[in-house]
Amino acid sequence: MFQDSTITFGQRGGYYFGCESKRCHGSTPKKLRAVLDSNDTAEVYYVTLGAASSFFVSYKTNSGSNQIQSDGLPIHLETFLSERDRYDRNARDIRNIRVTLGPQNSSWYATDGKSWMWQNLPRNLESALHSQKSSAGSWTSPPRIVALGADTNFLLITESNAAFCSLSQYRTLRKMIQFSKTQVNGIAAIKDVVLHSYRYQCFVAESNNGTLISENVPPHSQRDMDTFSEALKMAADRKLYRTPSRASPPLQATLRREWTDQARQSGDDLAREIKLKMKVNVSLSAGSIARLFG
Repeated sequence: MFQDSTITFGQRGGYYFGCESKRCHGSTPKKLRAVLDSNDTAEVYYVTLGAASSFFVSYKTNSGSNQIQSDGLPIHLETFLSERDRYDRNARDIRNIRVTLGPQNSSWYATDGKSWMWQNLPRNLESALHSQKSSAGSWTSPPRIVALGADTNFLLITESNAAFCSLSQYRTLRKMIQFSKTQVNGIAAIKDVVLHSYRYQCFVAESNNGTLISENVPPHSQRDMDTFSEALKMAADRKLYRTPSRASPPLQATLRREWTDQARQSGDDLAREIKLKMKVNVSLSAGSIARLFG
């Protein structure tokens, strides 16, 4: 389950973008900055920013111990994250904890890939989650992506790449998801999606090849977003170069994936055609082309 990149936005302008080779953050809570800037922090696994100065962070220290810190989270979420087992160890798989916070932290979803908990989710999201469970209560297809946005907007993508969404405040993303559903492996190509819970139309989507598509990102975070985007592309390229070719020598290929929509908006000032392109130059073996977005 572990993902090697993190993107999050908070209510008060805070942001954190992190991957193996780059960490960018600004306007983050003081307690969180103390962890991010500490000489004892060897690796940051995951960060979530929420309402006011609330946050969650999981990380590894120089001594090799996995730690979590948080502030201002709902009490039931805190209890889930800090639960201890009978040996007084953290019951959660710290490296794999993922937390999604809705507006004002009034709704939330958390998992470590082994346990799941949520509260006050939008009704349609709650129904979609339960539809992925058997009558015995076990998952038939566990959630892969859960994003909570402004108002009651949300996106759910399951491990089997079924997509459920309500994205009236993120219209470009809604068109992208609709188009992806019509393409072979279209939903599978989406690695992660983050919705800004306090800024309409603001989202960031990451594809499996390291390409980011974003809209209406806060201007003060745009420079770091661009830097982070380049770091992700370089990391993706390195992984492709390290992949051995069994059938043929590496070749240069340009793969283009379009998330597009030809429908026109009517009745408002967004009446226009939207065409978004995801384009990346990669070096890979011929046998890898079909698998890149799989």
